[in-house]
Amino acid sequence: MDTIDLTSDEMAQRVVRFGGVEPSSRSSQARGVPAVVTEILIPRALYPIMGPEGADSPVFNFAMRGPDGVSMTVCEVAPGDGPALHAHQETDEVFFVLDGRFRVEWGDHGEHALELDRFDTIAVPPKVVRRFENVGSDTAFLLALVCGGAESITEVEYTREVGDQVTATGGPEVRELLEAAGVGFGAGMQG
Repeated sequence: MDTIDLTSDEMAQRVVRFGGVEPSSRSSQARGVPAVVTEILIPRALYPIMGPEGADSPVFNFAMRGPDGVSMTVCEVAPGDGPALHAHQETDEVFFVLDGRFRVEWGDHGEHALELDRFDTIAVPPKVVRRFENVGSDTAFLLALVCGGAESITEVEYTREVGDQVTATGGPEVRELLEAAGVGFGAGMQG
């Protein structure tokens, strides 16, 4: 196998220093999504470390471009906090607990659950409605990897109930902004 040799400058372009990553809780407001809506959809702060070209959204921008089909985000989660119920149409979502204790819920109404401790991992397949919540008493950290089709790495669909809450809290224009960016509000089993 032929190999390549990168210079120090070339390798430095492939490094993200965590202290320089702008968390989504701050940057989303600059894109027209009010904090009260961001608090419904995501935990305290998402640190979007790496994502493929074109994966940015109204909620966050990735610090570094990575391979197609993979995104990596560090989630800072206050006690009792976590994202709203959502599903990914075509991508798997892997949760790896860095620090703390989390309950992972799944099902259209979060009716199933299990708990994960430090360094535990769960891989949630596409089309499964899911969320996580920090069940500890201190701020906890989780690594979220989204893996799948390059075209769908940021595709997220929240439940209809979450969509109603977004509209009631932020107004129809905020919901339309999110929908225009590919965020849907129709996840759940039909019937």
